[in-house]
Amino acid sequence: MNKPGVLFNLKEWLTIPDAARHLSTIFDESVTEADILRLGLDGHLTISVYFVNHTDAKHMNIVPIEDVYSEVLCDSLEEFANDHFWENGRRLKSPLLIGDFHSSVWEKGKPDYLDTKSPNFQKYKNSPVRMPMGVNWGGGQWLNYSSGDVETISGIWDLAMAGAELLDLEQEWQQLTGGPDVTLPTLDGTFVRTLDGEIYQLQESMDQNENVSGSLAQLEKLKKYIEANNFKKDEADKLIAKHAEERKLYIDEKNARPYSADYYPAGGLPEDSVLVVRTEALMELQNQIAGPKNCSTNDLSPRTEKAYLNAIGALLSCLTGDFKETTFSSEAELRKFIDKKYDGYYGLKSRTLAEKFAAAKKSINEAE
Repeated sequence: MNKPGVLFNLKEWLTIPDAARHLSTIFDESVTEADILRLGLDGHLTISVYFVNHTDAKHMNIVPIEDVYSEVLCDSLEEFANDHFWENGRRLKSPLLIGDFHSSVWEKGKPDYLDTKSPNFQKYKNSPVRMPMGVNWGGGQWLNYSSGDVETISGIWDLAMAGAELLDLEQEWQQLTGGPDVTLPTLDGTFVRTLDGEIYQLQESMDQNENVSGSLAQLEKLKKYIEANNFKKDEADKLIAKHAEERKLYIDEKNARPYSADYYPAGGLPEDSVLVVRTEALMELQNQIAGPKNCSTNDLSPRTEKAYLNAIGALLSCLTGDFKETTFSSEAELRKFIDKKYDGYYGLKSRTLAEKFAAAKKSINEAE
């Protein structure tokens, strides 16, 4: 395996074409842009996005299904069972919350807890049936909006590979390889994450939607329509004036509702964003392929080394430093403590620590 160029270590990210050229040099074989995207789609390489002109997003909390925001689907399990919702091949693609019990997704037939003789039915027959309204994140975890406030984000963000961003990446790969267009829909939105694992859902303003009456996007569409059809000036002026009236109504309605109510989950990555790969992610891939015996401490990126040093420093504080008198009943409690005490320190979010601790335990066990 060849060594990277001098400038590589000074860069935080590379474009997809540059990443392909870099890996071609490192591995001494041809690596294409399509290969880079496929590595990302298959989970071997973290693909990121550069928001050139900023974008809007909402922060999401990862919570267990018991804590996800939900709405009442039926006043009681007994009423739900009598509604025959499950008959005639009906499927439910979301679990249900019934008291302190949550059901599994069923594909067909009658689920056991709707059997009036089953223990679960007898226990929960008077409990309301609720449907989770968050985003199913897998592994029993769901996404809730942390506050609902819209934030402006910029710079480099990792693709979460769970929503429309996954489909966007697949579409790029299909185009590069001569494949078909990706037509799969998703209603969950588009997700990116920070290096510490915080999840954000991208947002679009109603003003960016050409189907919203009075929006700026609709005005741009109208101007293109007028130009394409060679409308006379008086006819064009009438259409523009009509839009101006609709625009005033849109602004009045927008000002009458909360700021965040003018936004909805984006259906994909912004057109003015650029797919990139962080140099740290490329180094992780190189180390993964080279294997642990061929890696040295010099192969760690500055960011990764910083995260490990911060984690070691925090653990030392808990063992022999300022917090040595504090006791922890579980690893989860320790992670939450470090997350709170070292808020803002790189690599010390509870979710990031959980991944690092799991990898550390695996490494120790494999060494035995």
